[in-house]
Amino acid sequence: VPRLFGAMIMFVPLTVLADLIGIFGGYIISTQLLDMSPSLYVNRTIVAVKNKDIITGLIKAEAFAIVVSLVACYEGMGVTGGAEGVGKSTTTSVVLAIVFIIVADCFFTALFYFIL
Repeated sequence: VPRLFGAMIMFVPLTVLADLIGIFGGYIISTQLLDMSPSLYVNRTIVAVKNKDIITGLIKAEAFAIVVSLVACYEGMGVTGGAEGVGKSTTTSVVLAIVFIIVADCFFTALFYFIL
């Protein structure tokens, strides 16, 4: 349970940080390489990014935190075979988490597309 809560607490700030870094990277590329004015980039970004996008991204972050935590804890509880078993379990956990995240992302995308 503490691992689950820890992931649920930290995935949201990490998502916000990654989003801000992406927007800043777009700003640098647009203004330095594409000769777009900074004010135009900021205005277009404000117009393009809707509240719905931010809310759905944060909801998905929480869902992905739950998926990753549950998969990692489940796989970690059944480890046998010492260091080799830990390595195999870690690989299995990562692969399963990726698959479940893709499935959850498809589900949430369809849900948000048709509801919001």
